[in-house]
Order: sequence, then C-alpha cells, then structure tokens
Amino acid sequence: MTFSVAGFCPRTGMFGVAVSTSSLAVGSRCSWVKAKSGAALIQNYADPSLGPVALEALAKGNNAKATVAHMVAVGHGIAWRQIMVIDKHGATAYHQGEKCLGTHGCAETTHCIAGGDLLADASVPSATIASFNAANPHVHLAERLLLALEGSLAAGHDVRY
Repeated sequence: MTFSVAGFCPRTGMFGVAVSTSSLAVGSRCSWVKAKSGAALIQNYADPSLGPVALEALAKGNNAKATVAHMVAVGHGIAWRQIMVIDKHGATAYHQGEKCLGTHGCAETTHCIAGGDLLADASVPSATIASFNAANPHVHLAERLLLALEGSLAAGHDVRY
C-alpha cells in the first residue's frame, strides 16, 4: 500500500510531497521535486528512472499533462505505474496503469494531487485532497501535506488495516 500527495503553495512558490507506504524505502523511489519546476510521484511498482524524466520535462517548461504524456511514452511497464505530476503553475495530471494493484485511485485539484494503491476505499485520494484544501493556506506547505495524509488515514488508508 502506498498513498501520496504533492502540493504547491502559490504564496511561497514551494513544492512538496508526502508519502505513506508499507514498503520499505518506497518514498525514496517515488517522490521527486525540483524547485521552481514541479513535483512528480511514481508508485505502484515505482520506477525511479522516471523521476528524472519528469523533473527534466517540468524544468523545460512542460505542463503537467505534457509531462505525464511524455513519461507514459518513454516508460517501460507503464501498465503497472501510477504517476502524478504538479507543474509550476499548480496544474496537475495523472496516469493510472490498468494493472495497478487493488483498489486504487487519484484525485486532483488546483495546487494538489493525491493517489494511492491497495486502498481500503476508493475515496481515500479525494479525502486527501479535501484535507489539503481545508487547511489554512497560510500554514506552511509541509504541515498542509501532513494534514492531507491525516485525511487519508481518516478515510481508511490501507486495505490491510
């Protein structure tokens, strides 16, 4: 099980990600952030080679949708991947391969995107987004991301618990 969230703070220009997982060290393989460019999350059989591809595309000015399309085009085993991207304008896009594990999903809004696999309930990503959006926008982005993960937990998180 992995669920994650990426956010952008238009007030500060900061990007951030938060990941919760049952797999050892997945967070180090699925979260990618580049200042002034954007962030990407790659999970459900994470492919760390796609992280630099995402950051390079975002740094060149590609928007989230173009970045995801590029990652899908160049990635291998893409049917097993869940990809979420947020660009320098706070726009989001995602891809969910048809072989993603268990109950899975993604949700997005301006400045935030979330997704998960092996979820107890398909509403978990939407709950993550709702918690992010409910937080005071003047609260530090890191705290808003942690509040978003708490929303994931409240919605049921992992199927195994």
